[in-house]
Formats: sequence, C-alpha cells, structure tokens
Amino acid sequence: MPATLGYICSAPCEGACKRKDIDEPVAICLLKRFCGTDGEMPVTKTEMTGKSALVIGAGPAGLAAAWHLQTSAIQTTLTDKNSTPGGTLWNSVKENTLPKEILEKEIQFILSAGITLKKETDISETELEALRRDFDCIIIATGENGNDFGLETTKQGIVVNRETFETSEPGIFATGSVTRKTKLAIAALAQGKRAAKAAYQYLVGENITGETTRFNSKMGRLMKEEVSEYLSESVEYTRVNSTAEKGFTADEVRKEAARCMHCDCRDKEDCLLRKYSDEYSASQRAYDKGEREPIVKHMQHGEIIYEPAKCIKCGICVQLTAKHKERYGMTFIGRGFDVKIGVPFGKDPGEGLEKIAREVVDACPVGALTVK
Repeated sequence: MPATLGYICSAPCEGACKRKDIDEPVAICLLKRFCGTDGEMPVTKTEMTGKSALVIGAGPAGLAAAWHLQTSAIQTTLTDKNSTPGGTLWNSVKENTLPKEILEKEIQFILSAGITLKKETDISETELEALRRDFDCIIIATGENGNDFGLETTKQGIVVNRETFETSEPGIFATGSVTRKTKLAIAALAQGKRAAKAAYQYLVGENITGETTRFNSKMGRLMKEEVSEYLSESVEYTRVNSTAEKGFTADEVRKEAARCMHCDCRDKEDCLLRKYSDEYSASQRAYDKGEREPIVKHMQHGEIIYEPAKCIKCGICVQLTAKHKERYGMTFIGRGFDVKIGVPFGKDPGEGLEKIAREVVDACPVGALTVK
C-alpha cells in the first residue's frame, strides 16, 4: 500500500537515510506516495496450488496476509466484521490525514488479485472450529482486543512464535495487533507478509521458518572524507519542497530522487558473498576489526563504477583483462593482507578497462564493479 503509507507513515526509513548526516534525508515517503498514486502495477494471475486459506480481519495486517497468500497461488478468503475493509487505516481518513479515495483504491487493488471478501462477518470460536474443516489454514488478524478464539494468550494478545506467527494450534497463525499492539501501519503490513510466508510454507509442506532475513554488511555512519565520494553520485541541493496539494509533481520526484547517494549495494540480489554468508551463517561482528577503511568510488569510466572497499580480491578481473589484453587492465597491488586490486601505474578504471568493462562487471561476484 505505497500511496497509503506515503500519507500516514512516520517514515522510520528516512531516519536510516545517510543523506540526513549531510543535510536532510531523501523524502522517501513522498516518493512512495507519488509511485502509489500515479504509478500502475499489474496483478499477475498465477495457476493456483489447490490450497485455500482464510484470513480473519481486514485491517493492514490482514490485507497484507491475504495479498501475499493469494499472489503465492493460495486461494484466499478475507473476512471482516465491519462493512468496509481497512480496519484502523480508516482512522487516518477520519483525521483528514489520508484521502478516502486513496485508501479505497489500494484496497480494491489488493482484492483484485482474486481474493474473496466477506464483509460484516463476525466469526465466533465455535464457527472457527467448523471453518478449520473448510480451509487448509487460517490467519487471525483481528486487531487489538480482537477475538482470541480460545487460543493461548497473554495480556498482550495471542501467543505466537515471533518468527513464524504459529499459534498453539497447528494450521492457525495470528498476526498484527491481536498478538501485540502495533502502532505503525508499516509494521502491521510487514507482519502480515511474514505470517503469510510461514502459512505458505505450512501449506506446501515446507519447513516452517518464516521469512528469513538476508545477510547485510552494515557500514555505519559516513566518515567526513566519504561525503564528497557519495555526493559525486548525487546533487548538493537540499530536500525539495512539494508544491502540489497531494505531494510531489513528476518533476519534483525526479529532482528529489536525484538526491539519493546510492549508499546501498548495487549487486545486492546477485552478490555471491551475500549468498554464501547466508548459507554459512556468517556474522559481520565476528570479523569486526574496528575502524573500517574509507570508501572511495572510482567513477572515471563512462559506464562503470569501481568501489575497492567492496572488492574481495578474487582476481577474476585481473585474469579477464590479461586474457583480453587490455592495455593496462587490473592487477594486484601490494602484498599480504594489504593487497588491493586496481589499475597499475596510477591509472584509473577509465584507462584500465577500455575493451571489456561490461564483461568484467558481469564476472565480478560482488558489488565492487557495477554499471552506473
């Protein structure tokens, strides 16, 4: 629900934006609002697995759970005791924080995936037992002070496994504020997604682990000497002020998005170091050597960027440039633990990779060499 979140989210992501250490964070919420309001994302229908799920409660957690199950080929029925789905999100409409038509549009988009909605349906504990025979699994997302259906509870709500959202009853999951009060809509949506992942694993007979967190190597705060390096991929003006009532215009979106300094990894989905770190449960803390080296970005090449701090010294680029007889190519510089890979004779990547820059980028197993 990008447009809805673009209006009501307290933007914890902007608190993590490294641009804030220079002036102000990138306006992620307003960018998300524009994408959700003016962008379009088609719903891809997939062949169903034959499994079915019931989601009780159509607030943010329930909507998210239903969406992710349905788009994972699980035929999903969503029920709510109210006449309109959306739950506590309607409080923002009443407070004039969120336009009614935005919320309605995003709810309809979720339902358009093929979800069966049953409104004004208040399910009792007895009815739940009967419904367990009709559905292959059930997710309870009835919100704060919602029905606990006789499941194990504490004063906070239904007791669940915090990773998988499983309850004390097999095949029944619970998520959102019915398990623990959740103030942020983004947190409720995330919990609904995670519960749906675990429920899917249960339905298809996989080991129920929930949504696993991938390995991340965190760099911490920017050093003073790194500011100019990151601004070299960005712009120096401060945060753009929106002029339209609904948020950014298209021109303002382009201008604000240009403030991003690309401090993430450009190869995060295909990085082999990340893949094997996940596989072998590597921990960045186990190899913490204290102060890290400053990050330098070599951008002299017209097509690619080289970030030596991300290099694992595998030597693939050295072999390729030698094989294709680049004039300077890449080579090992230094010895032992201080060895680095770079262009010899003080040359830059623009001179070192004149013939096969793209091939070297494709062969790099991490995000050290990437396309601009």
